[in-house]
Amino acid sequence: MKKLTLVLSTVLFIFLFACGGSSEQKGESKQEETKKETKKLSKRTKEGMMAVLNAADIKVPDELKYDTVEKKSDSYYIRFIAEDVDDEITAKLDEWYMNQIQQLENADWKKVVIRDKEKMFGAVYNEIIMYPPKDKNIDVSYGISLNTAFDAGKKTYKFNVSAD
Repeated sequence: MKKLTLVLSTVLFIFLFACGGSSEQKGESKQEETKKETKKLSKRTKEGMMAVLNAADIKVPDELKYDTVEKKSDSYYIRFIAEDVDDEITAKLDEWYMNQIQQLENADWKKVVIRDKEKMFGAVYNEIIMYPPKDKNIDVSYGISLNTAFDAGKKTYKFNVSAD
């Protein structure tokens, strides 16, 4: 009888230990995963600003290379640049820019045009502010500003996005 009690208590102990330990560990890992998912990326970083672009479904073409992220006033800017551009690449990038704006409008973003092919200091500028729909899950307070600058003298094309 003592042997039977010892065997049963050992089996019960092993069973309880196995179930108790794994569920506790699973609970901790689920909490850690939730924290990682809910942790917001800082817009001060390339990753944070790229998360804003991804949330807005903005896909930057290969011709534009990442340049920098910086803070100006209350917003963070991410800049992409294409160097040694010709008329063909400029036309392609302008078409891409207008298609991105159209896709945002189709997704119920509100558009406010600030500059439309405005010439200043030897460059051509476009700037549009886009306000997201109320149900859009994106890390901005008001909206995003999308602008381009083509400098024919320097043969550069810049694409900037700012997010507050």
